[in-house]
Amino acid sequence: MKRIIYSVHFDLGDDLFNEYYDRLLNNKMDYAKKIGVDFKLYSNLDDPSFVDINNYKHYVAYDLAHEYDEILYLDFDVIVNTDKNFFEENDLSKGIVIKQQNDYAWYLAKQGIDMTDRSPAIKRDIVHCLSEGKFDGDIINTGIMGGKSEHFLLMNYPNEFDNIKDRILNLESEFKHLHTINNEAIFSYLLMENKVPYQLTDKWHALVDMDLTDHPSDDFYFLHFINKHFWMYFKDKTFKIFSLYIDIPQERMINAGSTYRKDTVDKNYRTKQKLEKYKDLVLENQSNYAKSINADYEVYGWDKDYEEFREWLLEIEHDISEYNIINFYKIWLLEKNCKEYDYVLYLDFDVAVNTNKNFFEYNPIERNICVAYDVNYDDYKKGLKALFLIDRIIDYRSPEAKYWNSVAMLTHVDWDETDYPIYNTGIIGASKYTMNKLNYFDKFEETLEMMTFLKTDEDTEFPNAIQRCFGHDNETVFSFKIATNEVQYVHLHGWHQIIDDATSFDKNAYNRLRKNSYLLHFINKKLEWFFT
Repeated sequence: MKRIIYSVHFDLGDDLFNEYYDRLLNNKMDYAKKIGVDFKLYSNLDDPSFVDINNYKHYVAYDLAHEYDEILYLDFDVIVNTDKNFFEENDLSKGIVIKQQNDYAWYLAKQGIDMTDRSPAIKRDIVHCLSEGKFDGDIINTGIMGGKSEHFLLMNYPNEFDNIKDRILNLESEFKHLHTINNEAIFSYLLMENKVPYQLTDKWHALVDMDLTDHPSDDFYFLHFINKHFWMYFKDKTFKIFSLYIDIPQERMINAGSTYRKDTVDKNYRTKQKLEKYKDLVLENQSNYAKSINADYEVYGWDKDYEEFREWLLEIEHDISEYNIINFYKIWLLEKNCKEYDYVLYLDFDVAVNTNKNFFEYNPIERNICVAYDVNYDDYKKGLKALFLIDRIIDYRSPEAKYWNSVAMLTHVDWDETDYPIYNTGIIGASKYTMNKLNYFDKFEETLEMMTFLKTDEDTEFPNAIQRCFGHDNETVFSFKIATNEVQYVHLHGWHQIIDDATSFDKNAYNRLRKNSYLLHFINKKLEWFFT
C-alpha cells in the first residue's frame, strides 16, 4: 500500500508564514515519517495567485493518484496534533475524508448580509448556479483532504477545470460580482456531478479561525489555522495588558462644558470622582483577566516617565490640557510595551472585562491595529452646510469634532483621501509590527504645531463651529497616522462595547448589551452598574 502526504507552499510575502515556515514544514514531515508514508512539498508555479495555488493542489492530487494508493493533502497552515495514523484510523473505502463549511451563511446571504468572495455562501451560490439549482450537498473546506486514489481520479479535477472555469465566468447571479474561480466551489460541485463518495470529519479537521469555531486542543488531530495564530500551538509569544490611572491635580482640572445624562456635575469632575471610587475594583478586574490568559499586567501612573513626557509636550504646546497629555501618554506606553512584548492590549481605566476569552486569540493582532471606530462621516458631511449658517456647539471630545479635525489635517498635507474613521483609543490591541507601522511619534512636534495652526488659521475653509472644536487629542492624531502611514486596522466587534448615554440610557439597556460583550467601556462612568 503506497501512501503519501503532500502540501503546497508559495511565498506570497506573508511574514506570518515565513516566521513559522520551518516549524510548519517539519511538523508535517515528522508526522509522515512517524506513520511510515512519503511526504512531498510542492512549490513550482511561476508567480501564482491565491486562486492559482488552491486549484493547483487538486492537479497535484490527480497526478499523485496515478502513483499512490492513498493520499492525504494538508494546507501549509495545518498543524498535525496527533500520533494517530490517519490512513489506519479512517476507512477510506467509504470516500474522501473532508470537512464541510457553515451552510447557515447561505441563508444570511439571501437575507442581504454582506459577504466576501471567500464566504461559504458565495461558494454555494457558484455551485447552485453550476448545477442549475440542483445542488443540495455540502460546501467543502479543501484545506485537508484524504482518500483513496480512485476517488481523486473520479473527481477528474484537471480535465473538468477549464470547462467549469468558463462556465463560472458566465454565470448569472445576484452575487456574480463576488464569483471567483474558487477551488472549493469547484470541488463541491464535482463531488455531486461525478458522484464521488465522501465522509465528513470533525476530529481530523479543526477550523481554528477568528471565531475559534474549533479551539486547538487534544480533541482534534489536524489543526487548520485559518487565523494564522500558529503561536497558539507553539506557545512562543509574550503578552501584556496595561492601563493608566492618573488622578489629575485640582489646579490642572478644566471644565468639559457638559454633564452626563441626568447629572449636574461637570463630566471631567464626575470622571475624577468615579475613577477614584472604583479604582481598586477596576484594578482587580483587569489584573485577574490578564492572569487568566497568561498575560503580564501593569497600571501606570504619575511617575518619572510621565513627568518627563509631560514636560516634553508642554514645551511643544504650553496650553495643552492634562487630559490630552494623559491620552498621548497611553499611546507612548503602547509603543514602549510593544517593543518589549509580542502582543499588547491597552485598556482605559474605565473599562471592565466581562469575559474569560483570550483577546489575543480572537483578534488578528499580528498585522492589524485592533480598535473600535466611528464611520458616521456621511452624516457629518451632510450637516456641513448648515454649520455655515448655524453656529451650533460641537463637543470638542465628540467623534464629529475629531473627524473634522482629522479632515483638516489630511487636507493640509494634501492627502488624497480624507474620509477615515475616528478611532476610540480606550481599547487598543497592537503588536511591534503595527506600532512600528503607525510610527505615531515621528515628527510629533510638527504634528502638534499643525494642529495649533489649524485651530487658529484665520483663512480656514471650515465654519467657526468646526474650527472652534479643533484641538490636540490623541484620537485625531491616531486617525491621521493610520491614514498617512497606511496602517491596517480591524474593528473590535464585541470586544469594545461603549456604555454611554446613547447605548445605555438606563441599566436595563446596559444589561442587554452586557450579555454579548467582552470588554465594557464605561464612557458614562457608571461603573457601579458592573461592580455593584
